[in-house]
Amino acid sequence: MFCVQCEQTIRTPAGNGCSYAQGMCGKTAETSDLQDLLIAALQGLSAWAVKAREYGIINHDVDNFAPRAFFSTLTNVNFDSPRIVGYAREAIALREALKAQCLSVDANAHCDNPMADLQLVSDDLGELQRQAAEFTRIKTKPPLARTSSACVCCVCTV
Repeated sequence: MFCVQCEQTIRTPAGNGCSYAQGMCGKTAETSDLQDLLIAALQGLSAWAVKAREYGIINHDVDNFAPRAFFSTLTNVNFDSPRIVGYAREAIALREALKAQCLSVDANAHCDNPMADLQLVSDDLGELQRQAAEFTRIKTKPPLARTSSACVCCVCTV
């Protein structure tokens, strides 16, 4: 777990962030990891949304969904793991629809974002939590820190 999302975040001279089994707000490491997985799914969705706009394709469902799903990771009250997984599934479904639309216009359409083809490994929450642990900022801090800013930009401009 590595989380800096709420006003209760641990702040020390060495740095900021909760990195224990449970954050100061009560969020568990599992929930935090699933939120990171959702962010990864939103990065893939955002990459295809930007690509779709290059082809003149605008999907208002994506425009409405992305900020709502992203906001669910910013509040320290949504600790419902199945709901977070549901958002990730919806992000992937919307991404696949956008991808199909892009490919219908240009058979060579592709996105360079590594999250553009992310798939959830299972329907089992335990398996998803293991997959989600691979996306935590503590394990991937340099690349994810850069791409998170891009995701926020894409989510906010889509």
